[in-house]
Amino acid sequence: MGENQNQVKECLYEPSHYRYTGPSVDIAHASACEISDIVGELTTHRVELGIRSEELLGARRELARVQERCRDLYDFAPLGYLTISDKGVITEANLTFCSMTGQTRGDLTGHPLSRLIIESDRDSYYSFIHTLRTERRQGRVQLRMTRADGKVFWCCIRVAPAPQETDGTVCFRAAVNDISQQKKAEQRLLEIERRFGAVLDAAEDFIHIVDSDAVVLETNGRALARSGYHHEEFVGRRLEASLTEASRGAFRDGFERLLAGEDYRQNAQMLCKDGSVIAIECRGAAVRREDGKVDFCVVMQREARAPTEESRVTEGAAVEPDRGNEEWRRLADIIRRDLANPMLSIQGFSRELRVSFGQIERLLNGQAIDRRVKERLLRILRQDINPSLEFIGTSAGEMKGLLDGLNALAAAETAVLKIELVDMNRLISRLVGGIRYQIESCGAEIALGALPACMGDVERVGQVFVNLLSNAVKYLDGDRRGRIRVSGEVRDGQSVYCVEDNGIGMTPQQMDKAFEAFYSSQVKPGDGGAGLGLSVARRILSRLGGTIRVESERGQGSRFFVVLPAS
Repeated sequence: MGENQNQVKECLYEPSHYRYTGPSVDIAHASACEISDIVGELTTHRVELGIRSEELLGARRELARVQERCRDLYDFAPLGYLTISDKGVITEANLTFCSMTGQTRGDLTGHPLSRLIIESDRDSYYSFIHTLRTERRQGRVQLRMTRADGKVFWCCIRVAPAPQETDGTVCFRAAVNDISQQKKAEQRLLEIERRFGAVLDAAEDFIHIVDSDAVVLETNGRALARSGYHHEEFVGRRLEASLTEASRGAFRDGFERLLAGEDYRQNAQMLCKDGSVIAIECRGAAVRREDGKVDFCVVMQREARAPTEESRVTEGAAVEPDRGNEEWRRLADIIRRDLANPMLSIQGFSRELRVSFGQIERLLNGQAIDRRVKERLLRILRQDINPSLEFIGTSAGEMKGLLDGLNALAAAETAVLKIELVDMNRLISRLVGGIRYQIESCGAEIALGALPACMGDVERVGQVFVNLLSNAVKYLDGDRRGRIRVSGEVRDGQSVYCVEDNGIGMTPQQMDKAFEAFYSSQVKPGDGGAGLGLSVARRILSRLGGTIRVESERGQGSRFFVVLPAS
C-alpha cells in the first residue's frame, strides 16, 4: 500500500456541494487530539449542512406559496390572459378568459384563437397579428368573439410579442377585456346624437352651439340656409361676426351676463352673406360642468315678426304655446317615446338581475364545488356584479329624474294655458295637504297667511308653488325646528307671494345660478335632483306674465318671491 493511502487528503463526505478542505493528516501517526479535532470539525460541518438543508426546504416551500399566489393572480385577474404560439394556437389561458368564453382550458388550449373570432372579423385579426410579428411591437385590436353558447361579445385584445429563448420563435402574450357594455353605450349615444341632431335641424329657430368665447362649435341647417353661409364658413368664427356692427356691442354685454349666470335676451340684426339684414330675437342658456365652469352655450335666434294687435292675458282665454317652439314639442315626444321607455326597461331588467343575483349566490353557497373556484365566483358576484347593479340602478333613477325634469321643461314651453282667476288660499291649502307627511316627518311647522287671488293657469301655478314648498322642506336645517311661511299682498296691480323658510339658505353664487337649467347646488348631502325645478317654474311664470326671484343668506333661510297679474 502506498504512503498516501494512510493520509486523508480530502473529506469524501459531500452532501449538497460541500467538500472538506482542511489540512491533510497522516491517520496512522495522528494523535488522538488531532483525530478528535477532525471529527469535531466534520460534525460542525454536518450541523451547518443540516441547517442549510432546512433553509433550502423553507425557501422551496415559500417559493411554492408564491407560485400559488401568482397562479391565483393570473387565473382570477379581471382581464383574460392568453399565451398564443407563433402559429396562432392558444397554449395557455387563465380562468377569466375561460369564463369570458364559456369554455374550459381543455377546450381552448391546442386550438387557434381565430376559431373564437367571428368570420367577418378574422381578416382584421390576421392582419393585426402579421403586423406585430413583422414589426416586433405591441398593439391592440377590437373585434367580436363567440361564446360557447353562440352569443357574440365585443372584446379589446392587447398583444405583445415575446421571443422564445429555446428556438428563437415568437409567441404572443395577450390581455382580453370584454367591452360589450362600452360598445352598447357608444351605439346608444350615437343614436341619441342622431335623433337630437334631427331635432336640431328640424327647428325653425337658428340654433348655435358656442364655447365660452362665443366661437361657433355647431349650428343648424335653418341658420345656414337663411344666412347663406356654408357650414365650414360659419363654424369656427365668433358668433358676433354674423351680426351687424350696431348689434355686436349689446351681444358682447349679453353674452358676458349669460356666462355669469344671468338671463340673456336681445333684439339684434343678423348680417347675411349677401349683405342683407334680418331682424332677430336672441336668447341663450349656459350648460355648466360639475365644477361650475361653462362647458358650452346654446344661443337661439328667431326671425322677428311684425307685431299685430296688442296681446293681453284675460280671464277665460286659452294661451297657445308659441308656434315657433315646435322643437320643444319634438323634444317632449323624444323624451316620452325614445328615452323614457328604454329607461323604464333598464330599471325593470336591473331589478330582475338583482333577483337572479340572490338566487345565484344562494345556489353557490349550497353547492359542494372547488373552494378556490367558489371563492372566486362569490368574489365576482359581490365585488364586481353587485356594485355594478347598484350603479345601474342609481344611474337609471338619476336619469329618470332628469328625463322627468326635461319633460316638465318641455311641457312648460308647449302646454296650452287656461287663464282664469285662481283662488290662492284654496290652492296652497291643497298643496300643503299633499306634502303634509314630509312636513311632519321632519318636525317642521308651516304658516299660511291670507293670500290674494291672481290670474293664471291653476295647474301650472300649482306646479310652481309645489316646487317651492318641496324645496323649502328639503333644505331645512336639521339643527333647529323648521318653519315655513307663505304670505301675499297686492302691489301696483300685481299679486306678490312670498315662500319663506329658516333653512340652510344659499350663498350669493348659488343664488345667481338657482334658476339655471341643470344647476343643482348640492348644498345638502344627498339632496339629488336634476336642477330643473326652478328653471321650469321661471318659464311657467314667464308665459303667465309673471316673475320669480330669491333672497337668501347662508344659514339664515331663503325667501322666494312670485309675482303674477292680479285679478
